[in-house]
Amino acid sequence: MDHKQYYEIGKYVQKHVRKIAQRTENFNAESLCGGCAIAAVLTHRILQQLNVTSIVIEAQYEGEWGRCCHCWTETVRYVIDPTSIQFNKRQTSSWPDVIVLPRQDYYRLRLFPKTRTLARGREALNNISTWYIYQNPKNYKEELDTLVIQGVEHFRNKYN
Repeated sequence: MDHKQYYEIGKYVQKHVRKIAQRTENFNAESLCGGCAIAAVLTHRILQQLNVTSIVIEAQYEGEWGRCCHCWTETVRYVIDPTSIQFNKRQTSSWPDVIVLPRQDYYRLRLFPKTRTLARGREALNNISTWYIYQNPKNYKEELDTLVIQGVEHFRNKYN
């Protein structure tokens, strides 16, 4: 897959995570703050079904309000972060709504300068399972299952 395809998947995920936020009001629908784990897991599951190797990453860092966490999905080459818009503190128009960058470029952004831990793969998923119920992808399992099926069908038809 190429950058454009990853971006399209990220936009699909972002759109549907925003709909979940709007419907449930469990996290911020505008900035998507609180929806990163849901987005990372959805992205990862879609990529898996499209035969793309990926993992979920969870960073724990010191933020404005103490201990914070953020999740994204990594492939061998790229980071896909559909909820990175929450880090656009200056509301700059040049900030991408979905970040798709080579891994080393994503880490150079230093979105989390005071990172305490970085969990990858199974460890990240285990950590996420302890998050607040409204930020936990398990709370949306049936909906995510449907979105994976629909997304995979859409992207297979589009890319094949």
